[in-house]
Amino acid sequence: MTIRISSRAEAVQVAVHRKPLETDILLDEKGTAIPASSLFGILTFNNDEMQDRLPKDIYKKFQQTLNEGKKLDVEVANAIAHAVKEWALQSGASHFCHWFEPQPGLTAEKHDGFLTL
Repeated sequence: MTIRISSRAEAVQVAVHRKPLETDILLDEKGTAIPASSLFGILTFNNDEMQDRLPKDIYKKFQQTLNEGKKLDVEVANAIAHAVKEWALQSGASHFCHWFEPQPGLTAEKHDGFLTL
């Protein structure tokens, strides 16, 4: 008699028996360990990055969209998307994820990679 294990049970068994992942500890210039919590959010496409990378007129239009509730112009959206992509590639990104909430209480993600042929 053969016992068939469900995919879920098999995944649980794999997870339970998985060996811990070895990671490098980041050190500062004095050799002291840098806590991971101090690194959270340091690579963020924030307002300063946006202001530095966008043409002045595009940045101004985007600020009006935020502050005055104006409709987001396609030209502005495309310029921001391009700036974010260039910033991400310069920051060493190889993949990106869209995280969103399609329904109250639920989340979803879409993962993609940057591909250069």
